[in-house]
Amino acid sequence: YSLSSHSTYFEILYRLGIFGVLNVTLIMFFVWKAFAVFRLEWPVRVAGASLLMFLVFGSTSQSLIFSEMPLRAAFAWIVVGVGLGACKFYQRSQKKRISIV
Repeated sequence: YSLSSHSTYFEILYRLGIFGVLNVTLIMFFVWKAFAVFRLEWPVRVAGASLLMFLVFGSTSQSLIFSEMPLRAAFAWIVVGVGLGACKFYQRSQKKRISIV
């Protein structure tokens, strides 16, 4: 039995309501904010490009959260985690006071 709406965003709205949509939007905002600070570093560029691809792809399928193939969804979140880890690494190595999250 599947409640699939074939869109990650509609699926979030259906299952979690407005509160869920707002939470996912805030999470993505803070991730993009972190990526924007170190956008010239290659690991962050790769993670940002991958996240952009996953966000666009999410409008046509359930790729990020409610995936029936958990490894595909895990890969997306691993790439985002590597990008955020790279942001933290570059923040510490440059000794700048930048608030990422």
